[in-house]
Amino acid sequence: MNKVLFIAATLLIFALSGCATKTAPKATDTLPTTSSATTTDDSISQPKASTSAIEGAEITDRGGKSLAEMGIAIEPVYFNYDSFLLSDASKASLVNTSQVFLQNPALKAIVAGHCDDRGSEMYNIALGEKRALSVKNYLTTLGVEADRLEVVSYGEEKPAVSGFDEEARALNRRVEFM
Repeated sequence: MNKVLFIAATLLIFALSGCATKTAPKATDTLPTTSSATTTDDSISQPKASTSAIEGAEITDRGGKSLAEMGIAIEPVYFNYDSFLLSDASKASLVNTSQVFLQNPALKAIVAGHCDDRGSEMYNIALGEKRALSVKNYLTTLGVEADRLEVVSYGEEKPAVSGFDEEARALNRRVEFM
């Protein structure tokens, strides 16, 4: 009996004293609220995306038409490094986006958050979700029904452009509509 207790205690101590690891934040632990998600960060410069970065958008209405087929363009929203705060330029862009949704009541979209290549996989998934939620929350304050917008995060898995310079990374820190 003492042997079993000794082994169990040893295993417990071994398990608890394992190597220190960096734990990634849980996406649900640090979700932005509407007020903090819409805080202005005026230092965000909006990179100029080529039309090829936007052409792949697959937003469709119930008739199955893509936005390109409907003659509608929705710009991605860009973010500073390690941030999910909306700039004034982003908010102005989202006002235009809200008008697209308000003029097309059957339109639903996936709000997809993306990150650049820096940071751990789990951290970037959480940050991408925060970015997508910032955009969704702001659109709902502009009158778009929340149930028309589904949030997803791709982290760094679907870059808009390849490259490791700041210009490429700036284009990858974004939210797109699909």
